[in-house]
Amino acid sequence: MGHGEGVSLDRLRNSMGEAVFNDYFYRANLEEEDSRYPRAVARAKRYIDNNFASHCDLDKIADFANLNPRYLLRLFKQHIGITPTRYLWRLRAEKGVYLLHQSKLSVYQIAEQCGFQSAHHFSRHIKEQYGLPPTNLRQATKNRNPFEFNRDVPDVRY
Repeated sequence: MGHGEGVSLDRLRNSMGEAVFNDYFYRANLEEEDSRYPRAVARAKRYIDNNFASHCDLDKIADFANLNPRYLLRLFKQHIGITPTRYLWRLRAEKGVYLLHQSKLSVYQIAEQCGFQSAHHFSRHIKEQYGLPPTNLRQATKNRNPFEFNRDVPDVRY
């Protein structure tokens, strides 16, 4: 970057510094969160967080965590409070509701980006978890935080 001067160079330096700073704290937060769980559980959770949009099954998650699937189920439920599959579906739904609220993407596009098999599957799942189909949920949460809306809806078992 050199020692040049100018407004654009200063902005670039500031932006890069801010990006490095934000990345540092993001990674520190991940490490702190991971330290609350056994390493294998943290690896499984991180795998789900990073791959929720693709085909993700218990065997793949267990392989990544270097555990037997049944043992992973028991450990994950013990430390996270739900099964890995339930965590995956909850994450997909949360990401879907976030996109409904924050984007103009169609229900089909959101379903695809969140790892659902079809728009119908996404719609059915969102209606079960949040009490409204996606288009109605989008309208109902237009001026509110969509995650506050979920507080009124009972938890759905998977």
